[in-house]
Amino acid sequence: MTDCRRDSREEALYRRSDRVVYRTIGGERLLIPLTGTSADLTRFYLLNDTAASAWELLAEPHTVASLCEALGRGYNEPAEALRADVEELLEDLGKRRLLSIEVRNG
Repeated sequence: MTDCRRDSREEALYRRSDRVVYRTIGGERLLIPLTGTSADLTRFYLLNDTAASAWELLAEPHTVASLCEALGRGYNEPAEALRADVEELLEDLGKRRLLSIEVRNG
């Protein structure tokens, strides 16, 4: 098992926000943020295969390392090979407020 942790920031737990709807429409996987009591159809996020797999895994909290490991098992790839893409995805989803992030100390 490869450990893809590099620093203390990776102790954070990432999880899907409960303010997002995930749908497959016409074969495309979309994240649609909720605003108030309805979906904001003007701001949606299109997921590729790997990002969709990560999103499904993020139904449960994951660190960067555990998400790398789970995706690596699913794609039969070393976790470290997926690390840059996982970090980029989590950063992007975080900026768009599509994730819940819990920072843990220690």
